[in-house]
Parts: sequence; structure tokens; C-alpha cells
Amino acid sequence: MYEDLNTITHSARSIEQEITSMGVLRYFEPKVVSVIQTGASQEGLGAVFLQQGQPVCYACKALADKKKL
Repeated sequence: MYEDLNTITHSARSIEQEITSMGVLRYFEPKVVSVIQTGASQEGLGAVFLQQGQPVCYACKALADKKKL
């Protein structure tokens, strides 16, 4: 179980590095329609704030053992 959490954490950090280093995130535009997409699993939570189908910001969180179902 601990090994799986390390893999998930490493994967999330890799994705974060990829998104932020490539300039994939777009600037927020107040007049553009915004969408929030969320996801959850037994291991963690995630959300992304989109405009025109492109990410403006995102967040992810691995759940502690005591918060897992």
C-alpha cells in the first residue's frame, strides 16, 4: 500500500512538472466561460479549472490512510 502511494505521488509530481514547465497552463480571463472538473478515487482527489478546454490551474491531494474508505 505504501509503495502504491509513493508511485501515485511521484506520478502526480511528474504531471505537475510537465504541465508547469511546458507553459501548458493558460492565463485566467475573467470574461471567458470557466469549467471546474473534479475526480476522486480511494487514493486521492483532484480538480482542474478550465477555460476553452485548457487548464488555468489544478490541484491534487493524496489521501492519508485514516481518510480513505
